[in-house]
Amino acid sequence: VQTCALPISSDCLPNSNLLCHQTIKQCFCSQFEQTIPLADRTCGRIGRNGYCRPGQYDCSSLEYLVCNHIPGTEYGRCGCQSGFVMDVNGRCRRPLGSACQPSNHNCIENAACLRDQCTCLPGTNPTSDGRCLKTYAETCNIGTTNQCNDESGLVCTQNVNRCGCPTGQEWDEARSHCVALVSGNCTATTEADFCVAHAACNERGICECVPGYSQYTTYDRHCFASHGTACNASDPSMARCNDQEYLSCSAEANHTCACEYGSQQVWDAKAGACLSLVGSHCGTYLGEHMNRRMQCVDSATCLQDSNHVNKCLCSEEDSMEPDGTGRCRKMANNNNGATAVAMNALVGVLTISILAALNTLN
Repeated sequence: VQTCALPISSDCLPNSNLLCHQTIKQCFCSQFEQTIPLADRTCGRIGRNGYCRPGQYDCSSLEYLVCNHIPGTEYGRCGCQSGFVMDVNGRCRRPLGSACQPSNHNCIENAACLRDQCTCLPGTNPTSDGRCLKTYAETCNIGTTNQCNDESGLVCTQNVNRCGCPTGQEWDEARSHCVALVSGNCTATTEADFCVAHAACNERGICECVPGYSQYTTYDRHCFASHGTACNASDPSMARCNDQEYLSCSAEANHTCACEYGSQQVWDAKAGACLSLVGSHCGTYLGEHMNRRMQCVDSATCLQDSNHVNKCLCSEEDSMEPDGTGRCRKMANNNNGATAVAMNALVGVLTISILAALNTLN
């Protein structure tokens, strides 16, 4: 170690970037950060963010650094040269879109020199600040930052080690962004609220279905078209009608969602579903959707008829009788209960037939 007396390196090896420590009187590679002693007892050029003095303590040109003067001092700090940006590891790289040479492109991380221009590699997307970060389903390492595209809402998911959406969200390919399911948290912005299709962020910061749409089920937190909403069964870009409400896309109803069984059902806004009229089937539906249950209008009860088939009937025990519109009413005279019992099923069947005929005429 070379001894010295003067602060600046006149007592130290010339052109060495050495300084003289005023307490121990020895030459050293200074308080200037990241100046590294070399084998020839000189100091290497100052690295990124290191203090520098223009013309005397220079930044490393090999790292594409330049000394940026600090106003009011004789020093500066080493930063990236013009035309370069600092990557996540603190290295100066050429940003996206800048000219490059394939042999020595030095493009930003996850980019390459394609057609003489720094371009994001496949599987990554550009961010607003010029980074190339991995997109949905790309592999990643838990605990390592700046891998998945956080501007798309992606995180490195545990167990699978792939870029995915946080719990309660799903990937929307059309918007290239994670979106919150119905009842999930959201932040409304002027550009997008990032809820699932046909949902919006309410004032409480919760995604909810917009008017004309309803949540499919408690477990399927998506929005489907509800009664009266425009539909097109042959257009996959349009929302499907909510069959949990017994709706289907009806050409007869001007391509809107209408009751699936036509004249046998009526839409009940309070129940949020199509309800079966007197004489119509009810109970568990053993068709394509095993989890649906056909309910009766509120004045009727789901009972087994004489053929042991579940039908919406007027309850004799409650002194109810068909009213001719597919619903039930209180019997006018309880003494005529026997007559009402005999007429109950017949009136229900006739009601359905009349309503069907009227629907055909319309």
